[in-house]
This record gives sequence, C-alpha cells and structure tokens, in this order.
Amino acid sequence: MVGDEPLLIKKKLPFVNVISCKNLINGGRKLLRLFDLNVLILDDAFQFRSIYKDINFLIIDLINPFGFGRLIPAGLLRESINSIKNADIILFSRCECVENSIIKELKDKIKKIKGDIPIVLLYTKPKLINFFNEEFTCPPNILNGKKVISVCGIGNPEEFETMIRNYAKSIYSFRYTDHYRFTTADIENIENFAKAEKINYIITTYKDFLRLPEYYNFSCKWGILDIEIEVDEGKEILYEALNL
Repeated sequence: MVGDEPLLIKKKLPFVNVISCKNLINGGRKLLRLFDLNVLILDDAFQFRSIYKDINFLIIDLINPFGFGRLIPAGLLRESINSIKNADIILFSRCECVENSIIKELKDKIKKIKGDIPIVLLYTKPKLINFFNEEFTCPPNILNGKKVISVCGIGNPEEFETMIRNYAKSIYSFRYTDHYRFTTADIENIENFAKAEKINYIITTYKDFLRLPEYYNFSCKWGILDIEIEVDEGKEILYEALNL
C-alpha cells in the first residue's frame, strides 16, 4: 500500500516518476535503472550522510521552526540544530503564519550557525476549491459568510483551518491523526453533524481526500482546498539552484 504523500505527488505531477522505498539508495538505483533521468529529488534525506547530494535543501516550518528545541522523542528534531551547517539553501515555509519580526529573528539565529546561507521565503495561499462529489471548481471566496466543517488528518492542521477561517462565517474542525485513513463511520459522523448544524460545505485537503473511503456515497457538499506556494524573497536564488 503506497502512502498518501507519494500518491499525492504522482496525482499532481503525473509526468514525474515516483518511487516509495524505505531504503533511499535502493530506491534511487531502481529509478535510474528504469528511467533515463537527469535529476533525483529525495524526500527526508537531509540527515543521510551516506548519500552524495549535489545540493542540500533544508525546509523549516515556521509554525514550529525548531521542533521544541529537542531531538526525537522529546521533540521533533531528527538531529541537532547545528546540522544547519550541512544545508546549501534554507527555505522558510508557512511564512504567512508568523510576523515579520519572527522571520528576522530566525534569519539572525541561522546566520550565527552558518553565515550568509541563502534563505528563501515561501507563502502558502488558497487557490481553488474542488467540490469533487458535485464536479465543479470555484474560488475560495465561495466560503464567505458560510458555515463550514474542516476535515483533516495532517501534521499541521492550524494553517489549513486558518485559511478556511479567513473566509467562513464559522468553522467546525474535525481533526484526526497524521495520515489517518478515514472509515465509513467517520464520514457518516461528519455528515450527520453537518446536517444537524445546517453546514454549507465540508472542506478537506488533497492529502486527506486520497484517504477517504473510495466508494462512499457522499450526501453533503465536500470540497478540496487546493493551495499554491508563492516564492517571495529569494526567488532568483532558488531558480538558479534549480537551473530554471
């Protein structure tokens, strides 16, 4: 069974060859045997010193940039903060969730570890809502003044819910654990609540959509919030690194 993240990549980028493998080296070798490739992008490979990489990107989520400052299991860090020294380019994600003063503070902290390392700022923005059980797409402002349920099983639900809250009159959140596989009973519970509270729309993420029961007969209006990533500061640095 393939995980939701590689499946999402393949759905969004069907022209990209994707492999999910516990051993990154074996997975990379298999791709190179099967396809004529110029570039291999490795996910979660920053800490693997045994793999040679032409360029090391480090993404820092600004909602919790340094994982409570502790290594797993006490915190979320996989290695010491000083490992920033091994990065070639740092990308700050979810910049829209924090004040500019926080961004500046983090930049200063990183520069103390590795001088003038390039830093790219990424902003997540809502793009469209795809109502998959009614087969129509519209801008997110369709939620203006509406009662909405948000449904997600992702690592950082706050950003997703905030994007909906910026439009909706009221929001009821149904949160599940990361990578949660929804059951028929879960959907029935959500839809029963929606009908009782006269909810206008039920909104989920694309990742969660891939984990909904495949043949369920949805009776409420369900939509996928489609997002886009906007590169702000550092666009030229990023494009040069990617040879774009």
